[in-house]
Amino acid sequence: MALNTKGNSVRGVSHPTSYPTGEHNPGLEDLAQVLRADLDTGQFHWLVGQRAGHVAGFANDRGYVLVRLWKRNYRAHRLMWLFAHGQWPAQGIDHINGDRGDNRIANLRECDQSQNMENVHKRKRSACGFAGTVYDPVRKRFKATITVRGKRHRLGYFKTGEAAAEAYERAKADLHQFANETALRTGGTV
Repeated sequence: MALNTKGNSVRGVSHPTSYPTGEHNPGLEDLAQVLRADLDTGQFHWLVGQRAGHVAGFANDRGYVLVRLWKRNYRAHRLMWLFAHGQWPAQGIDHINGDRGDNRIANLRECDQSQNMENVHKRKRSACGFAGTVYDPVRKRFKATITVRGKRHRLGYFKTGEAAAEAYERAKADLHQFANETALRTGGTV
């Protein structure tokens, strides 16, 4: 698998003008010609062009680090997986500590979408301020629910948001394997 070496310059870094031959996702051999991966820090460094030696990548508005190669943005955690394991991940990649910018290989694990969703925390837009909890204005109570493998489980209605959040946290500790592993690794709570 050979790179097209007649490149153009994007921000001073020489990139091939097309994807590696016959591939939608480049292989490790192709990437190793333009990037160096540091598995301990989770950073990439350019090997080519005016930016050779500089850190590659930028953070997007969702906190993921992207690396632009061959006119396409690649998520750095997927590239790091490729460098560490020699193949693209078959499924999703979970950031164990929840920090989307932390691409150290020790912080990454392969998972399916359902497992990855177990690490989702309270959304910033949450009206009641608690994960797994919504206020029901008709019943004038807080409702707690949890989703496991795509199936929503109702945990009940509660007088306070705190009580509903406690029910959610208890269910999460029992039902979300990935969330439990994350808490153990990071020293946090489920």
